[in-house]
Amino acid sequence: MSIKNDPKKLKVAMLVARFPVISETFVLDQVRGLIERGHSVDIFTAGAPTDALLEHHEDFDRLCLQDRTYSAMAKPKGNWHRLQQSAGIFHRQAMCSPQRTGKWVLQKLLRKSVSLRLLDGCSPELFADPYDVLHCQFGTLGRQGVQLAELGASFKRLVLNFRGVDISAELRRRGRKFYAPMLARADMIMVNCDFFAERLRKLQCSPRKLVVHRTGIACDRFQFRPPRPVVQRPVRLITVGRLVEKKGMEYSIRAVAELVRQGRQIEYRIVGDGPLFRSCQDQVRRLGINRFVRFLGAMSQRDIIEQLQASDLFVTANTTGRDGNQDAPVNTLKEAMAVGLPVVATRHGGIPELVDDDVTGFLVPERDESELAQRVAWLIDHPCQWGRLASAGRQRIERDYDLEDWNDLLVDRYRQVVRQTRGAGGDARQTKEAGRAA
Repeated sequence: MSIKNDPKKLKVAMLVARFPVISETFVLDQVRGLIERGHSVDIFTAGAPTDALLEHHEDFDRLCLQDRTYSAMAKPKGNWHRLQQSAGIFHRQAMCSPQRTGKWVLQKLLRKSVSLRLLDGCSPELFADPYDVLHCQFGTLGRQGVQLAELGASFKRLVLNFRGVDISAELRRRGRKFYAPMLARADMIMVNCDFFAERLRKLQCSPRKLVVHRTGIACDRFQFRPPRPVVQRPVRLITVGRLVEKKGMEYSIRAVAELVRQGRQIEYRIVGDGPLFRSCQDQVRRLGINRFVRFLGAMSQRDIIEQLQASDLFVTANTTGRDGNQDAPVNTLKEAMAVGLPVVATRHGGIPELVDDDVTGFLVPERDESELAQRVAWLIDHPCQWGRLASAGRQRIERDYDLEDWNDLLVDRYRQVVRQTRGAGGDARQTKEAGRAA
């Protein structure tokens, strides 16, 4: 029986840091895809909800995901209260599965490492109904996934997903040994681009477990519009992204200042919010380009689409952060290409896997505002080239980044890993090394 025709419906637990987060729609897209295909999904957050998470995507409300989302219990203040809470969870688990709980206690006692604090931040619901898959949506959550497995949480297979900061800045900060137990214990390890897949291979991640699972976008939501000639108005440039260091906003702002000095008639719109919002505004004032730059703040996906469709060129200057933080091919760049905007981006992280220089857009070096300004100026001077780049960009998105294709494949991959025998393929050496690292 083929995987495609397997009638069994999957029960999936998604482990995320927070949910919903307006800048992490890729999690919501996977949840929606699974539910629409008839599978059951519950979302578990590693932290208690905060007021900052009140920005709801339309799919969150339409699918009533608030009824499927379970927040980890807040950690009480004081060691005694934390111990009481952990002991309560432990008692419930012992009642549900005394044999597995007893085995876990015995293992921990033999290692002299028993600690009820491992239960801090757990959602009791994870220990209730059995799941086919626990999908940790960032690599750093793999540690909690491993702990849940040791505690006897009810899931058959552990899937670990690396997305960017976890395999760049966090890897540098925590070191190679941090991920070793997770890579050994996980049954499948997903990564969103070839650039980061190579980094995982250097960490001796098992080739049998590693799959590149790209982040798709819902192409049907992004209507393609062939570029239109600009007549009697400024050329509209746009950047969409969080205002953090690795998005390189300071370099795109400098490039715009250079274009203004050249006498170009432009308008630059910045969509997004973040810790560098004020410093970016200050930079614009210092450069004397207030008239040409508009900060629009964070927006819903629907409003972002409207802004993209009202623009002419998309600019992004992603750069490696001082902490090593890097990006995969970013969704906002895919969305711009999907609606038909010619794009100028940097040779950064996984972006060259999406943008072919002078085919689906232009690529410039990181931190090079002069080259960035030069490429944008060339596009302004050659509007006859916009259609060529826009068509190629849209074709790339439809061929390689269509969300429905990737959600179909996600279901296939879940089914494949559920059918596998744990440990098949011989990961004994990696498991032994991980045990020493732990």
